Amino acid sequence: MEDSTNLAAARRLEADGKEIAAIVLEHIAADAEREGRPVLLHEVGLALGPLMAAVWTLHQVAYAGNIEAARETYVKFLRAHADATDRL
Repeated sequence: MEDSTNLAAARRLEADGKEIAAIVLEHIAADAEREGRPVLLHEVGLALGPLMAAVWTLHQVAYAGNIEAARETYVKFLRAHADATDRL
């Protein structure tokens, strides 16, 4: 049962993360469009901090106070993200 709960939580985190990222990127793109310029790379980089903070918060909520489980899955998420970025 716990594995299926963790899987459901992980899937929800992924969906929530994608939604949050889309909102942040939409805001960045709107600013650039309003100013008549392309989105600048450093703007995307600045968005990473709030997005990572949101992911951490979502992990804490998904694991309902089990800070160790939240931390463990967050670290796995960060490592997977770093590995994927390294492969680019």
